[in-house]
Amino acid sequence: KSFRFPNGAYEHTLTLIPPKQFLTSLANKVVLCVDHTKFGVNPLCIATPLKKIDTIVTDFFTPEDDIKKLVALGKEVIVASV
Repeated sequence: KSFRFPNGAYEHTLTLIPPKQFLTSLANKVVLCVDHTKFGVNPLCIATPLKKIDTIVTDFFTPEDDIKKLVALGKEVIVASV
């Protein structure tokens, strides 16, 4: 899994994309848990567009610029302490 602006969450395992998309379509709220190592990684295929993600939970190593971009787009960002 990886995360890239402005598109959203990506998946490297093609067989996981349809179930993730199906579950996202059923959810009232979509929460993405992604640590700092997944930001900007070269993705294979988009699994969840950013417009469908409500909340991002990440760690405090995530660059402040990335967090600010997400907040500016109206996303709730939770920075988990280690």
